[in-house]
Amino acid sequence: MTICAAGISGPRIIAVYDRKLSFFGGQISAEGVAWKQRQVNKQWDVLFAGDVSTLTPMLDAIQEAGKKCREKGLRQFARVCARAYRAERERIIEDEVLPDYDLSTYAEYLALKSGDPDLFEAIGTKISAAEEGWHLLFCGFDEKRKPHLFVISDRGKIQYCDAHGFAAIGSGGYAAYIALASYPYNSNLDREDAAYCLLAAKFAAESAEGVGMETVLHVLLPGDAWSSFVLDTTVSSIREKWRTLPRIPAGAADEIKEALEKYDGALSRLRLKNRRKKGKVSLGSLAALGEGAPPETSPSTKENS
Repeated sequence: MTICAAGISGPRIIAVYDRKLSFFGGQISAEGVAWKQRQVNKQWDVLFAGDVSTLTPMLDAIQEAGKKCREKGLRQFARVCARAYRAERERIIEDEVLPDYDLSTYAEYLALKSGDPDLFEAIGTKISAAEEGWHLLFCGFDEKRKPHLFVISDRGKIQYCDAHGFAAIGSGGYAAYIALASYPYNSNLDREDAAYCLLAAKFAAESAEGVGMETVLHVLLPGDAWSSFVLDTTVSSIREKWRTLPRIPAGAADEIKEALEKYDGALSRLRLKNRRKKGKVSLGSLAALGEGAPPETSPSTKENS
C-alpha cells in the first residue's frame, strides 16, 4: 500500500517514494512517519512497499546478507538478496500464515502437497494473497560505479530493470509505470528532467489505494555518503504545476475539429449522391472516406445483371 519508484539518470539513480505506512495488513495507516529506504551496504539501498510489520524481518535478513556479501557485480548481489528473501519468506509464512492451520514449519506445509492436496492449495492461496504486498526495489552501483535497478517480489523472483531504466513497486506501481513509459523515461535524461518524470509518476500514483501525499526524492551517486534530497515543500509546488498542465494540448481540439468537419462535408455529399440514386451509404463508403479515397456506392445501388 504505497509507491516507490526509481530511475537511472546518467551516472546516478533518482528514487522517489511516499511516507505513508500501513500496519496489520493495511487495517491501519499513518502519513509522514517513515523513510521507505534502507541502506543494505555501501553500494546498495533498498526501497520497500507493503506491510511494515511483515517487511521488517525481511529487510533485516537482506541487510545482514548484504553486509556480508563479498560480491560486487549486479547478478551476484541480486542472487544473494534473493536467497535471503526466500529463506526469510519461509520464516514469515511460519509466523503469520501456518498457525491458522495448526502447522509449525514450512516443511509440514510442503508435505500437504501429497497428504492433503486441498488443504495445501487453500494455504497456498492465502500465502499468495499475503505475498502480493511484499515488494523490494534495489538501487545501487557495481564495482565499476555503474548504476543498476532490480526488484525482488513474490516467491523471491528477480526482475532486472536496467534495460528500460526505471522501476516502481507498491499499490501505485502500475500507475507509475504507465506514467514513466508514456513520457517516455530513459536513462539518458538530465538529472532535473528525470527527477520531474519520477515526481510526475508519483503524483499519478496518488490516486491508488494507500499512497500517501508526502513525498521524498533522493538522488544517489556511487561512493557519495552525502546525497541530495528534495522534500515535501518543493514537491508540493511541483505537484501544483503538474495539476495545472492542460489535459488537452493547445491546438489539438482545433485539428480534430477540422478533420471531422472535412469528413462531415464529404459524408453529406455522399448522402446526396446516394439519395439521387435511391441507394444507401455503405460501411465500405464510410471507410473509404476515412482513408481519403473516392467513395463507392453500396451494392444496393447497382443494377441487377
